[in-house]
Amino acid sequence: FVPHMLSIAVMCALMLQPKIKTKPGAPYFIGGWAALLLGLTVATMSYVGPLSTNAFNINLAWYALVPQAGLFIAASLRRIQMMQAEERSLIARESRAESSLARLKQSKESADQARLMRVIERERELMTELREREMLRTEEMRNAKEMADHANQAKSAFLAVVSHEIRTPMNGV
Repeated sequence: FVPHMLSIAVMCALMLQPKIKTKPGAPYFIGGWAALLLGLTVATMSYVGPLSTNAFNINLAWYALVPQAGLFIAASLRRIQMMQAEERSLIARESRAESSLARLKQSKESADQARLMRVIERERELMTELREREMLRTEEMRNAKEMADHANQAKSAFLAVVSHEIRTPMNGV
């Protein structure tokens, strides 16, 4: 009788511990063992004498196996539910991390694309400026050529006049 009471006290002390309360299904396991212990205690007390000796009291240890099995199954189901919940939360965390990574990658690509667009726009501006300079140089070269052609024609006309003016008096001499 005393060992059974000591076992009950140990189980009660275990139920009050914070670690046991945080474990999924722990109260069900403790309840299952308590049911079996209660059945064994009643059966033992029936044999020893404080309780009446009848078929129910004597077989109560066997009858206690049914609630014990039910409580153990409930504890196992609770544990499975907790593991599934943890797995779902892990998947959700991974999904959030992946979406965050995808947003970061998209943001980086957007920044790269914006930088590329600025470079292209600057290149267009430079090309426009270079075309304008080239057009100015071409115009200046055309003007210089026209002036050179005009000067060449003036030189040719001067030489023709001078040559004619010199040749006529020379022919007379």
